[in-house]
Amino acid sequence: QQQQQQQQQQQPLFAESVFPNISPARHEMTQMYKTLAELDHLRLFGATSYQAQPMAAGSHIVTPVLLQQATNLTMTALTPQPTNNLFIAGFFLALAESFTSIATGIDINALVVSTLTAAFADRVLTNGAIFETFIKLFSPGIQKKILRHEAGHFLCAYLLGCPVEGCVLSAWAALKDSRFDKRQVSAGTSFFDPQLSDQINRAQLTRGSIDRYSIIVMAGIAAEAMNFGRADGGAGDEMALVAFLSQLNGQRTTSPPWNDISIRNQARWGALQA
Repeated sequence: QQQQQQQQQQQPLFAESVFPNISPARHEMTQMYKTLAELDHLRLFGATSYQAQPMAAGSHIVTPVLLQQATNLTMTALTPQPTNNLFIAGFFLALAESFTSIATGIDINALVVSTLTAAFADRVLTNGAIFETFIKLFSPGIQKKILRHEAGHFLCAYLLGCPVEGCVLSAWAALKDSRFDKRQVSAGTSFFDPQLSDQINRAQLTRGSIDRYSIIVMAGIAAEAMNFGRADGGAGDEMALVAFLSQLNGQRTTSPPWNDISIRNQARWGALQA
């Protein structure tokens, strides 16, 4: 029985997603951040970490009403909404195909098939970078929202003491960055939490690490809502948080079981803190 207990204690926190040990590159990056902070070159790095000040101690219950009272933002504003960008792009493409067909006499069906083939190739070869460029031509405000969204992730990760590995603001930039080119993302911020990684590998995850991750993940949505009145992007962030918390059930943590209600509450709490 003792041997079985030891084997159970040595099992990874996530059976399907074992976190690898810290890579040499991440170890070097973490040490560089630590050294620069000790030399007082990164004065705000980790300024709001739990080591610097016990943040948000007490109840984690955040109702929609409380969230609105504290932030003046409704749940609708903090819920990523689908945009009309795809509809607008399709409308202009249809017009272009129609005019081209009339002007050249090319069969409209052939043009539609060519467009669909080009869109598929763009998605496979450039991760949708060409389509993204086309969309931004007709919706220039999108780039500002992307910038604010990623700045939210970047700032909260930095203030919470998590080294930021990189940040890209377009699909073209993601293609050129080896940290993002395999993730099928058009924009993103990559950060590393040494404590979270270590705790996952030791199967001893604390509520503080869960909270830290929640704040950083929800920071993009919070930043968009604060600056533009509502968040368009961030559906992927919500999915990442749901997947992360759902995997914690049945594991050794200092947090209660996670279900739909508690996950939604944690998302609201993370957005509020961000």
